[in-house]
Amino acid sequence: MLGTGGFNADVKNVDANDWITYGVVVENRGSGLNGAFNVVLNDSSTIPVTPVIATGLRAHDGNRNWLERIPAIPTGFPMALKDPGTTPVDPGSLDRFSLTSGNNLAVVTYSYRLPPGALTKIGTCYTNTSALQSYTASLTGQNGVAAGFGERLGKPKRASIRR
Repeated sequence: MLGTGGFNADVKNVDANDWITYGVVVENRGSGLNGAFNVVLNDSSTIPVTPVIATGLRAHDGNRNWLERIPAIPTGFPMALKDPGTTPVDPGSLDRFSLTSGNNLAVVTYSYRLPPGALTKIGTCYTNTSALQSYTASLTGQNGVAAGFGERLGKPKRASIRR
């Protein structure tokens, strides 16, 4: 159990051209009868060149069922999860809260490649931030993030270039 303090996802002593893989877990803690709809995740990075997604942006639920994205292309942010999700239980992209089912989770992984040596200064730190951009309690409901019920997904992550 992580507790309330979370964990540190920063990496140090990386080199130019290294790949960094991030993982983000989104949990629907809501109790709405239909789950969470219109779930959209975003990511921003200070890496100075267009980030390259390594093996594609991937998302699955807590049971390792792949979640479909809209559009159904394997790269890029923002990433919207398709409604309905992987189960017939709730019509939203993520099921309502459950301590045991795993269907209320989205596990997202993606990789960035650091710039080549000519563009990277020793000691440089790049910051990467993931955020929940939107979710609703019904297909046409109000955006919970815009209403103040969403937040950044953890603290920003940093990658520091080796000295």
